[in-house]
Amino acid sequence: MRNYTRKTDRGAPRDILMRAAQEVLRNNKSKAAAAKDFNVDRMTLSRFIKKIQQSEDAITGYKAVAAAKTIIPETMEKD
Repeated sequence: MRNYTRKTDRGAPRDILMRAAQEVLRNNKSKAAAAKDFNVDRMTLSRFIKKIQQSEDAITGYKAVAAAKTIIPETMEKD
C-alpha cells in the first residue's frame, strides 16, 4: 500500500469535538445533549473529554510533585 486513501469519513473532526467538549466543561451541558447538538457520538465525546482532563491533570500535577520533593528550602538556597 504505497499511497493510502481514506475510504470513509467516520469519526468527528477535532475542532467539532473540542467545541462540544467546551460546552460540556464550561457551560455544564450534559454529554448526551452536546453530542446530539454537534452530531457526534456520545461515547466518542466522552472519551475525548476524558483524554482532555487527563492531559490537564498531567500538566498541573507535575509542578506540585516537584515542589513537594525539594530538599533545601528556597531561603537556604538563596543564601
